[in-house]
Amino acid sequence: MAGRNSNSSSSSSSSSSSTAGWQILLLLALTAAAAIVSADACRASYDVKGPGKPLLFGGLMQAGRCNSGCQPRNSDWARRCQWDRHGSVWGVCSPQQAARSLAFAKTLGGGSILGMSPCDIMPYLQGRTLWLIGDSHSKVLYRALGCFLIDFHGQKECEPSSDAAAVQQLRKLPAAPGQSKCLHLLGGGRICIVHAALGTALVNNKEVAAGGVMPLLRAKFAQPQDIFYVSYGSWHGKSPAYWAALRPAMAGLAADYRATKSRFPHVLFREQPAYHKADASKQFCTPAKGERVRDLGSGFV
Repeated sequence: MAGRNSNSSSSSSSSSSSTAGWQILLLLALTAAAAIVSADACRASYDVKGPGKPLLFGGLMQAGRCNSGCQPRNSDWARRCQWDRHGSVWGVCSPQQAARSLAFAKTLGGGSILGMSPCDIMPYLQGRTLWLIGDSHSKVLYRALGCFLIDFHGQKECEPSSDAAAVQQLRKLPAAPGQSKCLHLLGGGRICIVHAALGTALVNNKEVAAGGVMPLLRAKFAQPQDIFYVSYGSWHGKSPAYWAALRPAMAGLAADYRATKSRFPHVLFREQPAYHKADASKQFCTPAKGERVRDLGSGFV
């Protein structure tokens, strides 16, 4: 599967701080995208039905939920995965937001996703790189996935390539510097973030090496079995020029996929969720203003 959206309308999306919701969407997308599955046994085991939160919603970090093959829970990385709303620069759900995300998850497949463990998705990641491409929403997703898979990587981040010149090319992007880093999975595979704030940086852009992030990744970083998870949109609302460039950018990405899908078939596009600013007390999300709904017929907003 490639090039399909993971939900039907941006108006139904949750807050930008609903990291658990992003985890759910990514995990569903991975299951649909992967073409080759390893049959190797899972290196860790979990108490999926134990007391407390579902693993996907923070239960993974609770004492006694990981039975074997567990990475340290007292490391710097593990402390970042505690999702402390007051000690993190990342968007973290309030208790009210977390409750709403959990209630929504219960409606997906009869709530079966709440029984998911990292062992359910690791076979789809082994031997390939998952490229998360987009703005800060993708950064939050990268961190959320890194925490959910804490027992399957060495808790150290690396550059996406040993080719220093290529890494610098990937960082030199218009509008905002690109940030790229990867987690290497135990047993093979990677999860990498590529910060590309605007969709116009992905293809048909003379300011980017190789003509855009996508052709640059294919030429110097990626392998055909890799998965590209693309999501952008927020930055296109920052100016009339950025907004006018959104449709051409989406059309260009679609054309690029059609031209390259025979070799790189695993490309998924996820439209950005509605952006809800926090209220003055930082406790609740305010209603989204000027929200646009995607036309399912044309694919445009």
